[in-house]
Amino acid sequence: MPPRTSLQRVEENALALRALIDAGSPSVVRDRVEGSTISGARQRYPLPSIGHRSGKLVVTGYLKGSRGGVGALIVQCDCGRPEYTVSKDNFKNFRSTRCNVCAKSAASTKRFWRYSEAMPDDEHRTRLLNRLSSAISRCHNETCRVWKHYGARGITVFEEWRDDRAAFLRYVQTLSDWDRPDYEMDRIDVDKGYEPGNIRFVSRSENARNKRRVADLEARIRELESRLRSSERRSAT
Repeated sequence: MPPRTSLQRVEENALALRALIDAGSPSVVRDRVEGSTISGARQRYPLPSIGHRSGKLVVTGYLKGSRGGVGALIVQCDCGRPEYTVSKDNFKNFRSTRCNVCAKSAASTKRFWRYSEAMPDDEHRTRLLNRLSSAISRCHNETCRVWKHYGARGITVFEEWRDDRAAFLRYVQTLSDWDRPDYEMDRIDVDKGYEPGNIRFVSRSENARNKRRVADLEARIRELESRLRSSERRSAT
């Protein structure tokens, strides 16, 4: 089973909290006054009160620990996603300042904002730059799972696009169907790289038909073996 993503863990956290709330569990505390006295030990630093903010997160309650005291803070993000729990230490030290969905969106925006002049639309820009990044990984990262089918065969990504991704964005806008999210970036000649004149945007089914066929590869191998034997015979004579 693949490891859970951070977003999946937060969603499971939110579901577990909702189940406690719906069941009327006494471990869920919403009292402002009790929040400061709920812990059995003296707090070195004041416990964040209900309504306290850290970035986009606001404290909406407390979750008692299994042995008493405050086990976690109940928070909600400004984006309106369901409440979930965070460590009180992470909250106080500003390590938890927004939900994972907002954090992921902010990271993507920060990563791709500088290409907005080449492609103003955020969704198209993010989608296409992600596809370029995937192609670069397949072709230039030997640790990539499918590198043997790309980089190991000599398939590369046009050097200018690797150095200046804005140039890639400007180029793809000259192609048909570049703005269709359901279309995939495909190489016209599968034995050549991602380069000007060799990429297009096609449906998933058409992309699948443009794969190397085992029979074609076997025929190519037989042809090369025949040439090798002929060369060996000429050398022998």
